[in-house]
Formats: sequence, structure tokens, C-alpha cells
Amino acid sequence: MTERSSLHEKLDAAALLTKARRLTGLDDFGDGRFRLGLGKFLSGATEEGALNATGTAIIEDTVTRFLVNRLRFEADLKRHPEILGEPIAPPVIIMGLPRTGTTKLHRMLAVDQRFQSLRTWQIMNPAPFPGGTGTDGRDPRIAAAEQADAMVDATVPELMAGHPIRAEDVDEEFVTLMEMNFDYLLLAMRLEAPKFEAWVRTRPVLPNYRYLRRCLQYLQWQTGNAGKPYLLKSPLHLSALDALLEVFPGATLVHCHRDPAAAATSFMRLSELARGLCYDRVDPHALGTWVLTLLGEQVQRNLQQRAALGQHLKIIDVAFRDIARDPFAAIDRIYAERGDTVAPETRNAMLAWEKTHPADRFGKFSYNMAQYGKTPKDYESAFSTYLRQFAALL
Repeated sequence: MTERSSLHEKLDAAALLTKARRLTGLDDFGDGRFRLGLGKFLSGATEEGALNATGTAIIEDTVTRFLVNRLRFEADLKRHPEILGEPIAPPVIIMGLPRTGTTKLHRMLAVDQRFQSLRTWQIMNPAPFPGGTGTDGRDPRIAAAEQADAMVDATVPELMAGHPIRAEDVDEEFVTLMEMNFDYLLLAMRLEAPKFEAWVRTRPVLPNYRYLRRCLQYLQWQTGNAGKPYLLKSPLHLSALDALLEVFPGATLVHCHRDPAAAATSFMRLSELARGLCYDRVDPHALGTWVLTLLGEQVQRNLQQRAALGQHLKIIDVAFRDIARDPFAAIDRIYAERGDTVAPETRNAMLAWEKTHPADRFGKFSYNMAQYGKTPKDYESAFSTYLRQFAALL
């Protein structure tokens, strides 16, 4: 069997659907619209780029996990239709270009137990494993996420310097939850698959946000946290303000701002490391062009939606420099927008978290625009309108 035919066999849609059914003993995947995206994603993986053995295994495991979670989610919905009656309180939704302090702000806010946040182990597997809690008293999904931690540590330890994450850390909800529909932009970012990415860009985002809400109801039902507002965070929310406000009315929107030259170049390095898991060679100049195009389009769409929403949009704009040096400059504004204040004991707990989580605790994350074939003029061209409109925050 040739390497290419082996790749097609491992990443065959019908085979992976069958595998998920066998692993769960279930057969209802829910809304069938995901199948079109599944086929196109796997075609992109097998026919575009040149996945290595590790990349093939990662995509196979990822798709299988998504399908297994869909099956288990649908089974729970049948047994417990009350899940979709779970009320979702207006959340705090953090956005911004990647590498703009969104993670630090998100995790500091998550210290406040009046919010509910999602841990990496929940995001990776929103559906509980059969059998309940393990003999050690922990949810077995935590151990599964810890295995992923170990894989990253062993193969690309520098990823931890760029985006520190552990199984029990608070992280971005869009991972898995929206990718399970197989037509979300993040999924396209996993691959060197321009045809699949181009197709994803034609897809409406609203169905993904509606599915996200269902997933949040599911997770809230598991934890019994009804009434607690979620803390949500993703750079990709930038271009979906209208969908966010339709699905989460009354949400508090927070936009983090940083010089896009620094933010985009840092993201180039992070993307290069992630792509390096799946491909033996990553062209840094091509990657740099892809990142600039992607992020430039996201920001431009954000500006267009801001203008269209006008006075109906309430959003808190905060500077990366404040998040880095004085995060309460942003945190206090967020609480004030919600008619609240940070309790003294919560403020102390947030400060304690900041002290024990310095940015370089896993090593310095280094990058420069030259290695990606970019100059300051490239960034000025890609972000010209944004640079003018938000100069005071950059």
C-alpha cells in the first residue's frame, strides 16, 4: 500500500463515521449538515498539502473525537430533552486579534466564581465518558486531556511558551464545540488546504453559534451552574459580532487591541509550530502571507460590522499594554458595564493568579517579521484602516 493510499484509507469519511459508531454503540449524529463539511475537510487533508504520519494520526484522532462527541451529545439530548431548556445568562465575550492579551484577561476573570468557564478537558470532550467518575474521583475526561498535554510537551514544547495550556486550564470554547460542524474557520486553519478554507469562507457562521449555544447548555446541565454567566473567548469572534448578538443577546463584548505587527507576527510563529506537527516542511514566507491575509480580513469584517451595528453595539475596547501591566484597568470597566464591582477577595485572588502565571513561565516566546518575509509596510497595508481608527490603543 502506498503512503498516499494509506492516508486516504485512514482519513475516509465513511470509515471514520463507522469507527465512531463502533466506539460508542450509537448511530445518531444529529443534524446531518455536518457531513458535507466532513467530506470536504478530509478531502483537503488528503489531497492538499502533504500530511506526515503524525499529522495523519492527529487528524484521524481529532475527527473521531468530534464524531464520538456528536453521538454522545445527541444520545443525551434524547434522554434529557430538558438540556435545551437550560437558560444561558448574558455572557462576557472576549475577542481581538490572536496574541493581544485575550488569554490572560480571560483567565483572570475566570478566577471569579460568579462566572462559569470551560476547562480544556471539557472543551476537548463536551460529552461525558460512559461510566461516570473514575476511581480516583476525577472526571476521566481530564486524563484524556492530560495525554494531549504530554504529546505536545514531547513533540513541540515551545508551543507552551506561546500559549500555555493544561488539561484543567480555562481555554477557548470554540475548540471542538464549533468545529464539530466541520465548516468553521478554525478547522481550516489546522491544514494547508486552501480549497477547503475557501469553501469554509462561503459558509454562514450563525449555525455554528447556534450549535455553540446548545453545547453551552449541555455543559451547564452537567455542572448545574444555571444562572452563572459564561466567560467566552476567541479571536475568531472578531468577524461575527452580528451572530454573537443574535445568539447571546445582552452579552458584554470586550475587544483587546495591540499593534497588529506584534500580534500577527507572534501568531505566525505559533501557527508555524502547530503546523510543524502535521507537515514535515512549513514554508514560513507562505505562512506569513496567509496569516496577514486571514487576520487582515477578520479585522476588516469587524470594522464593517461595527459600522453597520452603530449605536446598537456596546463594546469595551481595551489595550494590550493595560492587560499586561495593569489588567484591572480593563477588568473594572467590564464589571462596571455589567453594573457590578470586583469584590476585594476576588481582586486578591486575581492578583495571586497573575503572580503565579507570568507570561514567560514556560520560556520566552521569540519571533520576528523577517523570518516570515514581511516588512512594516506589509502590516500597514493589511491593517491600514484599523491602525487609524484605534491608534490610541496600539
